[in-house]
Amino acid sequence: MTAYVANHSPFSRRTVAFAGIVALHVVVIYAFATGLGPRALKELPAMTWDVLQEPKVQDTPPPPPPDVQMAPSKVVLPDYQVFPVDTPTAPTVIEPSTTLTQPPPVPTAVVPTAEPVHRVGGGPGKGFPASEDYYPPAAVRIGQTGTSTVQVCVAPSGQLTAPPAIGTSSGSTLLDQGALRLAKAGSGHYRPSTENGVAISSCFGLRITFDLKN
Repeated sequence: MTAYVANHSPFSRRTVAFAGIVALHVVVIYAFATGLGPRALKELPAMTWDVLQEPKVQDTPPPPPPDVQMAPSKVVLPDYQVFPVDTPTAPTVIEPSTTLTQPPPVPTAVVPTAEPVHRVGGGPGKGFPASEDYYPPAAVRIGQTGTSTVQVCVAPSGQLTAPPAIGTSSGSTLLDQGALRLAKAGSGHYRPSTENGVAISSCFGLRITFDLKN
């Protein structure tokens, strides 16, 4: 019957345990309130106790250190090779020579004495045409007269080496053209320039005059 009630109680186990703890506290509080607690303590036997002290242990002094003798250490130095030290020698001082060396004499060039040059300029030679033959007819009709200077270059043979050119004009184109025709016609009939009697090539001015009086 009891087992049946425990298994089929409407309260859980936790609720039942909590109810039991509350009932125990109520009983204890009631006992203290009614004086049951002090009387129970008086009936207990008195308890005494002694404090035991630990026996003193005398400290044993440590043993003295052993007498250790240190053997002197021997230091071995390495062998060093000693090299001979060269003694510095004083530098050799070369004193300048006080004797002055004379330079060799410079040979004097012998300049040959130039012989004097006798030069003769060229001009019209044998067989040179007459100026009247090259007088422009138109200039004759209007009475033009004048002198033209023609630049000619002549070889030792008397031949022209270049075409003649007007160096100084007469002021008339007709007269200048007549002078150029005359200079060209005289090629081979020029007298060349000479130096000390030797014919040379040269250039010179040839004066050609046109005049009606002639």
